[in-house]
Amino acid sequence: MLRIIKKARKNGLSFHYCYSENLLSQLIKLASETLSIREKKGYGGYEIFAIPFLNPTALRKLLISKAGIIFFTKQNNEIL
Repeated sequence: MLRIIKKARKNGLSFHYCYSENLLSQLIKLASETLSIREKKGYGGYEIFAIPFLNPTALRKLLISKAGIIFFTKQNNEIL
């Protein structure tokens, strides 16, 4: 695993985290796109928010209280 991480860093990939609500909309958009792709392929049973009562409002509250965290990667200052 460390070898893979070293290779990723060598190729300009960096790992980050934040508590910012600003990235929440991007996260929800990505999850929605994933749901759309899975539905087109005929996969069922995929929920964007698999935990009951976990929704954008709840996620926002978790980020504000720092009980939740968003992890992401960047390459050349672009979030992947």
